[in-house]
Formats: sequence, C-alpha cells, structure tokens
Amino acid sequence: MEYVSTRRIGDAEVTIIREADGRWAPHLRLISGEELAADLWRQAMPEADGEGAVPLAFNAVYIRHGAASVLIDPCFGEPEPNDPWSELRIERTPGREAGLASIGVRPADITHVLLSHNHGDHLAGATIERGAQRLARFPNARYLINRREWEPARGGDDPLGMAALHLGALERLGVLDLVDDDREIMPGLTMIHAPGETAGHSVFRLDSRGETFIDLTDLYHFAVEAEHADWAPAGNDIAVAMASRQRIVGAALASNALVTYGHAAFPGWNRLAGTADRARFVAA
Repeated sequence: MEYVSTRRIGDAEVTIIREADGRWAPHLRLISGEELAADLWRQAMPEADGEGAVPLAFNAVYIRHGAASVLIDPCFGEPEPNDPWSELRIERTPGREAGLASIGVRPADITHVLLSHNHGDHLAGATIERGAQRLARFPNARYLINRREWEPARGGDDPLGMAALHLGALERLGVLDLVDDDREIMPGLTMIHAPGETAGHSVFRLDSRGETFIDLTDLYHFAVEAEHADWAPAGNDIAVAMASRQRIVGAALASNALVTYGHAAFPGWNRLAGTADRARFVAA
C-alpha cells in the first residue's frame, strides 16, 4: 500500500502521509444555505455510491525545512472500541508514525505541530493517553493553532469534545501557542488565517528558492469545490469560505504553487488552473 509521497520545494522537503481512507456523504450546500440538489452534485461527483457517499482521504503533511521538522494536522488518534469515525467507514494505512519513520523521522524529532482547525480528524493525533495522563504525542514540539479555534471552546459545555480533550491537554502541558491572523512560523513558512470551515481555520504556505507549496487543509474537501466555489459541506460559513478561497487560490495561481488539501486523493499533489473565482485541480 502506497501511503507516503515526498517532493522537494526549493531547499525544503514536503511529504504527504495518507493516514486513512473513508467514505462520506457530503450534503453540500449553496451560499444561500440551501442543500444542493443531489442530481447536481452526483453529476459532478460520479464516484458517489448508492448511498451518496464519496471517497475521502485523510492526509497529514510533513515539512523538513532547515533545522525545523514540522507536522501539519496529525489526523487521528488510536482506534477505539466505540470508534467515533465509524460512520466514515475508515480504513487505516500503516499510519502517521510509520510514515514518518519511513523518512527517518521520530516523534521526538518534530519541532512544530501546526493545527489547521479544531476538528477531530485533524487534531486527534496531537495527543496520546498514557495510563491516566494525556500527553503530547510529539514531546519536543510547540503546537500552534489560531486563537479562534480554542478560546471560544475553553471552559465550554462539552468537556469531552475534541477541542477540550486535545487542546486543553496541550495547554495544561504548556506547549500550545495561540496565533492571531497570519504568522510567519519561520522564514519561508507562514500560517495564514483562511476562515470558512471554522472561524479560525488556517492554511500553510511554504516558499523556498522561488518555489511555493500551499497546504489548503480544509479550504476544500472535494476537488469539485474548486470549480464551484459556492459549494461547501454543511457547517461551513460559505460566504466567508468563498472569500478565503478566492484570496488563497489567487495567490496560488500567481505563484504557480504546488498544492494539496487535507482530504485529497493520494498522493495529493496538484496545481490550480483557471481563475480565483473558478479554478480546478490539476494533478502534478
């Protein structure tokens, strides 16, 4: 099973690790809030099965950039008896740690874990339970997430929720950094506020020696959303997501960036073609 793919971006190395595959019935909506008619999205997504579920990959991204060892969105934790992801029909690959090991990286080597937003399929792999304690899975890393993803949830009414469980543990351990808007994490690697999926959703841009890579994370879930910028799954603020898409896609087109997104079919390397308003993914 192929689940690890590496490319060079200037002086950096970028690796996509396919953590799992699943299927999901997307229930896409329009900017008006109305659910998109099934015949329209089925025509655009012929891979849907009889129940309306389409393939969905779950990918982490690793960047080796100078002395930095950076993991973006560590995906899932350990399988559980009452798996909260069962409705997604998850089938796991050998996984994130095995993928990192295949390129010579141990959990202790990671210097930064960048979290795009507080959904469990992106952050549940950030911590691990050892006995009665919840610890940072990457013990020497700083963990970064947009402030809007944690502060509203802190002390909220869902103490067992994903944000409280994982971000709360990281905060108690003193390894969580909250980011406002855009921040250059290190020279050439920038965390960019791109709301829509959530209020504090972020994407990540790497620039090295005239080459650019952008991890779009959940700016898109399906390739068809690039061409139909006003389509998005239920729960998105679609008007806000559209503005983020236009801004980020415009920058990707201008730089001829290599791009991926969190649920791209493996290996997930693409470029964007078209315009900021009506783009498409082209395998690269």
